[in-house]
Amino acid sequence: MPRLTARLLSSLLGTGPNGRQQGPAPPDSPNTGCDMAEQSGRDGPRMDRHVLDAELERAITLQQFVLFAQPQVAICGDTVMVTGHELLVRWDHPYRGLLLPPQFICRAEETGVVQHIDMWMLEQTCRLLSGWKNDPQRAHLRLSVNLSRVHFRDPAFAARVAALLHDLDAPAHRLTLEITETLPLDDLEVTQNTMRHLRHLGLALSLDDFGTGFSSLSLIQQLPFTEIKIDRIFVRELPENRRSAAIVKNMIRLAQALDLDVIAEGVETRSQMLWLVGNNCRAAQGFLFGRPELMTV
Repeated sequence: MPRLTARLLSSLLGTGPNGRQQGPAPPDSPNTGCDMAEQSGRDGPRMDRHVLDAELERAITLQQFVLFAQPQVAICGDTVMVTGHELLVRWDHPYRGLLLPPQFICRAEETGVVQHIDMWMLEQTCRLLSGWKNDPQRAHLRLSVNLSRVHFRDPAFAARVAALLHDLDAPAHRLTLEITETLPLDDLEVTQNTMRHLRHLGLALSLDDFGTGFSSLSLIQQLPFTEIKIDRIFVRELPENRRSAAIVKNMIRLAQALDLDVIAEGVETRSQMLWLVGNNCRAAQGFLFGRPELMTV
């Protein structure tokens, strides 16, 4: 179970070290640098990469990571129903406070420790799903986790997921794995086989940040995705921006033609929600429906 430290409580309340109120950042807001080694901000001087590497190793050993959950909803007329949550990892750093993924995931991928972080996330997710099976209020909910691309190039990854599901008695059909558009196609055969095995287990596979990369169409044409997530950059200017509206309309039509589910990210206003529903996108995620909240296992 995550530790409710003073730093974590401060971050949850939106206060800084001096107690002043701070505006919350989006769950996956970009950072100017790839990792903390490139940054110097209000938390102090830039961190040396060797220091960051050592602290990441320590964070894994001491289980300094926590999960936040943001609701995903289905919209039918005026009714909004929570259908699941996306689980988002945070690092409860000993003296830098609560860190978002852009502040450490890039370096974790470079060093390989991201695999340990992701497998911890998957284990916690499976524990939640297993515990909810007999809860009438939660048994229907899905959970999704965004994983590093490195797993899908690993021929043994699907077997590890299968073992987790079996050992924790978790319902695979309630689990969605999200992959960003940075997924490389250089090991296409391995990636295809890994994803097919995951689909055979009953998992859903979602292409996150759809439309932001150069390989969107290649990915959904060659890999067995079940869902696309329309990136917030296209949603935030709806319905006023004609270009954004045209792009999102065609994304929705494409998903329907390919029998893919579609969910819109970053929905913050009622007008955005109504426009999406009017254009046959009835699944959404964003601050309009709820901000990420600490999830305990």
